[in-house]
Amino acid sequence: MYRGYIKLWRKSVDSQVWANVNLWRTWTCCLLLANHKEDWIKVDGIATPVKVEPGQFITGRYAFHKAMFPKPCPTTPEAKTTERWLQTLKMLGNVSIKTSNKFSLVTIVNWDIYQGNNVQQNVPEMSSRCPADVQQMSTNKNVKNDKNIDVPSPEIIGSSFEDYRHLLKNASNPVGFLVTCFKKLHADATEEDLRTCGGRLGKMWSSQGKDAGYLLKLIWNSSSQGIAGSHLNYIEGMLKKTPAPVPYQSKYGPLKEE
Repeated sequence: MYRGYIKLWRKSVDSQVWANVNLWRTWTCCLLLANHKEDWIKVDGIATPVKVEPGQFITGRYAFHKAMFPKPCPTTPEAKTTERWLQTLKMLGNVSIKTSNKFSLVTIVNWDIYQGNNVQQNVPEMSSRCPADVQQMSTNKNVKNDKNIDVPSPEIIGSSFEDYRHLLKNASNPVGFLVTCFKKLHADATEEDLRTCGGRLGKMWSSQGKDAGYLLKLIWNSSSQGIAGSHLNYIEGMLKKTPAPVPYQSKYGPLKEE
């Protein structure tokens, strides 16, 4: 039976989600589940059908787990694990999720841009409100009713710093990840900041010993400061005042991790 297809962009391999096999499976599952056109879905326990737009799908913890692993085996992760992966995609800005006591409505961010019928060949690079992961990845088109970023920054700001730090550890491109974080957390920055943040953050990263974790902390802390003017200038000033600490090395050489 013909079930349609999705568009999968090659730039996906540069994303944070691609680097994590579990997140990648979760992301592609979302893309395959999403509606390709508007529909009304009947949900058990609700009299009125629920309107589902293109790029959205209705699910629940166990329904999504079953979609991810239709034929479970002894090594299949639990439903709470797949739910955590889905929440990670939300934190990254790939999806938004509205939850009720009956179901969750998952929306693919930028579905129309990457999965619409009139997708342009030259999709613009990251916009000021769109994270790298979604821009690079939400490139799939689905024709079946079955989720890098413009990313809604309120959802990102609601995430914890520990979540960001954990994702940074697995980032293959730390500067790219820092740029994504800056655009999410500093969505109100000047146009000049948003346009030049890649090069400037790269220089800051290089100048202070390539400690991406420390620079991430400055980006996070400064996001709640209500900065007037250039946000990058503010972060650069903070970096000059309190440079990244130099790792301790004894006269016997660098310390070895256990």
